[in-house]
Amino acid sequence: MQEHELKEYQRLRAEGRWSAASEFREAERKRLRAAGLNRQEAREEAWEAMLDKYPPIDGQTPARQSAEALNRWSDADYADSESQLDEHNENAESAEELEQLALLTSGQPTDLDRDINFAYRSMALPSVTPLMAPSLAAWQWYLYARSEPIKFLEISAKREDAKTKAAGTITHQRMEDDKRKQFAILDRIEQQLTIDVRETVRDLMLKFPEDVLNECRRHTEAWKAFFEKHPESSV
Repeated sequence: MQEHELKEYQRLRAEGRWSAASEFREAERKRLRAAGLNRQEAREEAWEAMLDKYPPIDGQTPARQSAEALNRWSDADYADSESQLDEHNENAESAEELEQLALLTSGQPTDLDRDINFAYRSMALPSVTPLMAPSLAAWQWYLYARSEPIKFLEISAKREDAKTKAAGTITHQRMEDDKRKQFAILDRIEQQLTIDVRETVRDLMLKFPEDVLNECRRHTEAWKAFFEKHPESSV
């Protein structure tokens, strides 16, 4: 914050007009942004417009009035006034960016991991603005991480533990599924190796005798080799 802004702020507070002047300045800033000015230009011009609308009472110069007000304030008051003005400016700009963020992310699918990861990566950075966030929820997580870092880190740690356990459960389930498939294959192979040929043929002859006999007659080479090996069976 510039020194002249602090002096004007102190003057308007001393005159009891800061609330009205601030509201006028914020409305003017939004109008200028809508007209195409960037953030800094709109801020500066809105400030000047406020000073034109709310000049010193009784024709006093800003420097003299603010100096008198400053003499009545302690160092703590001075620091408090500076932080309040900065906070006001930041809140106004954040509100505007939040409106833009809401429009940009309207209809966007929910992604909790992405939002929390954004807050986790950005929580140590005080210069982050709403438009840097991927969603309104991500911005709220960022604010929470900044105001309650210990609680936020506890939440993050619990989420990571839960994800790790879930991943382990999925891996275990896949291993069990693979085992069942392998055992099923082994069961089929074992059944094929231990098949009772006589029982199978007997069952087929009972159910499909003509089909079995016709199929057997087609295998002439096999019959020929069989009778050569077992001539007694041809009688």
